[in-house]
Formats: sequence, structure tokens, C-alpha cells
Amino acid sequence: MNRPGYWLYSGNQPILHLNKIVDVNAVYTPGSNQALDHMAFTMPNMSNFINKLNQLAIEYHQMNYADRPTQIFLHDPAGVKLEVQFAGE
Repeated sequence: MNRPGYWLYSGNQPILHLNKIVDVNAVYTPGSNQALDHMAFTMPNMSNFINKLNQLAIEYHQMNYADRPTQIFLHDPAGVKLEVQFAGE
């Protein structure tokens, strides 16, 4: 798609458009749309995902829990934090 920002696809289908306008002088207030902390996704096959991150030399942080899905945190090229969960792995 030819629009500003970034698109996330599933195959050839665009599923999420990321577009951020930043005002470096803005003060964040809860409930405003001035900040995005992160987006979370659930994916299958954690080992393939980690292998790909390592191949591309993408830094990430992995959080393992006994009572909830494993989470991997990384940043996209624009600096937005992404959380990827892997339930049952």
C-alpha cells in the first residue's frame, strides 16, 4: 500500500497500518494519543522466530514465565516496541 508509515502483512494482505506523528515537545497525559508504548502479537513457533532474529542480528529480550506465555520484546525499524507471545511453548 502506498501510504506513509509502515504496513504489517499476512501474506499479501495488509493487516495493520502503523503511522506515528511525533511532537517532541508534547507532554504525555494518560488517556491521550500522544504515545504508544508497544504492540503485542501472538505467534507460533518461537524457535523459528528467535532463529530469524539472530540471523538478522536483531536485539531482543525474552521473558519466561511459569503461568503465562513466553514473551519476546524487540523494536521495529522506527523504534516502536513490539511484544511477541508464544503460548504453550
